[in-house]
Amino acid sequence: VPGLGGVFFVRQLTWSCLGIRLAGELDRPAMAARIAEGIEALASWTALGCGGYEKDDRVQGKRKLRRQDGLSFNAVSVGGAYVTVPFRRAATSALPGLGFCMTGQPRFNALQLAPPGLALAETVLRDTRIAERLRNWVMKPDTFIKNSSEQLKHALLPSAATARERQLVSA
Repeated sequence: VPGLGGVFFVRQLTWSCLGIRLAGELDRPAMAARIAEGIEALASWTALGCGGYEKDDRVQGKRKLRRQDGLSFNAVSVGGAYVTVPFRRAATSALPGLGFCMTGQPRFNALQLAPPGLALAETVLRDTRIAERLRNWVMKPDTFIKNSSEQLKHALLPSAATARERQLVSA
């Protein structure tokens, strides 16, 4: 699979599919990369708040996020605000190769989810009931998320990938 070498855990693909899914739902496809990177940053911030992830390679932005009492979408969705090279970049090539997106596109914002990619995003949104919270976070970009609910942890933590997510990636 082209680009798979940069993908080394399930949630890396899930966060990317969530970004594309929410951008399409909000009718803002040009924001898919920003949304995916924002979700990735929110996941890292949530992981750092839980403890036990300080040395985990699946969490980036430790230096920048450790000091944050809360996160707004605007604060983490601009280039370089979270990390210079987000996990989302590695997923851009792998998503089409794995069948999660229709056809390969050079730009992440041009990707469209195929049924397996939509299923991957929907699994998290439906199973964790986090969709409304993420939508609101993106639509009200200056609003801070100040605490990590159990639903947010279950939806975003790198180690919390569900059996269904793993099954979709394995297939």
